[in-house]
Amino acid sequence: MQDFIPKWIASKFMLRRWMLLPNAAVICFLLAIAAYIKLAGLFDTSQHHLRVEFLTKLFEESFLPTEPYVGLLANVSEILWCGTAVTCWFSYRLVQRLGGSSRQTGQYLLFSAVLISLFLLDDTFRVTLILALLAGVPKLVMYSLYGAAVVVYAKLFWQKILKTPYLLMLSSVALLVVSALADVAHLPGSGTPILMEDGTKLLGILNIGLYFYQVCQDEVLRSRQAIDR
Repeated sequence: MQDFIPKWIASKFMLRRWMLLPNAAVICFLLAIAAYIKLAGLFDTSQHHLRVEFLTKLFEESFLPTEPYVGLLANVSEILWCGTAVTCWFSYRLVQRLGGSSRQTGQYLLFSAVLISLFLLDDTFRVTLILALLAGVPKLVMYSLYGAAVVVYAKLFWQKILKTPYLLMLSSVALLVVSALADVAHLPGSGTPILMEDGTKLLGILNIGLYFYQVCQDEVLRSRQAIDR
């Protein structure tokens, strides 16, 4: 794939071969949508307008001028998830490149990055909600699967976790469990269910972000110090 990037461009702009793949994927996806819309318009004008409206909605961002605060805290939660996932992935890669940490540390950061990314994808794309509404998969089933993944994760790395500020981790898990239970319990009222479900989730995600910020920082510094010795 490096051959598709002229060497002088790669050296001048410090490009890497893997950078071409995501660009090519997005371009092919957009071209496929454009071709689909064009072909639909050749046979049915109304279909062309429907496809254009569909494309518009794919890029549309929800915003109400009269209520700009709509979805504010939900967006904050997604940003926190994303920031935590990026921190874990970047730290894992950096520790691997530095080579001063143990194999268990690398695995811990990798599994953490994968697990956080799963939660990010579910929260952003509403996977649990969509499966419940369209496929009839109970939310409790999805929450149980995520819970089982957390249990396996804790069993694999409990010794490592005990050497970290694990109270933040425990509080995060407890808050997310409360959020999940509030979601499936369908509590009466309006304000209390929202605070029990979304408020506890926001606080739990915040603590997860703080936990991995500290853990990743410590592991990178430890790896760097091991090299300098």
